[in-house]
Amino acid sequence: MATTQDFYGAPLLTAASQNRSVLLAGQMSLSPASVYAYAIGTGGTLTLLRANDWTAIGSNLQDIALDPTGTTLYTAAGAPYEVQAFPFADITTPSAIFPTGAYPAAVEPSRDGTRIAAAADTSYLFVYRPDGTELTRFVLGGGELSRGGLAWSPNGARLYALSYDWTGRNQATLHVLPVPAG
Repeated sequence: MATTQDFYGAPLLTAASQNRSVLLAGQMSLSPASVYAYAIGTGGTLTLLRANDWTAIGSNLQDIALDPTGTTLYTAAGAPYEVQAFPFADITTPSAIFPTGAYPAAVEPSRDGTRIAAAADTSYLFVYRPDGTELTRFVLGGGELSRGGLAWSPNGARLYALSYDWTGRNQATLHVLPVPAG
């Protein structure tokens, strides 16, 4: 089985944990970036539902994510300097933004969908509510967040972040961060 969509390179893929009927594919390394929303049918068949408007996502996509229900998609792209949320049903206008600073690199909603972790190619990592209200921030220190380098613990009490030292002195550091309940 294959889709009829041609990709410039290997796309990013994500699926919703509580909705087994949606899949998101994001094309990296292009300006502007492209995101494709698919319906997953019987036998795993994919049907293209929609793609983003020409400039809605931004440039140089780094990470994509879906909330647990598959109703909201999140993008981290080199520009604009914020993670964006879009309704899965309409990938044209952001429904919320999450400021990160220059070159967003990663986004990850918590497993219950009540918190969004977002970070850029800096040592800062932010945790937001879905409406864009900042709950907390962390300074990772000594490196930049790796593209797609965020994951939540199953109970949402911790956030895992992978950073690297681009100077080459240290390969990578895995940070375990306690996150207050949102």
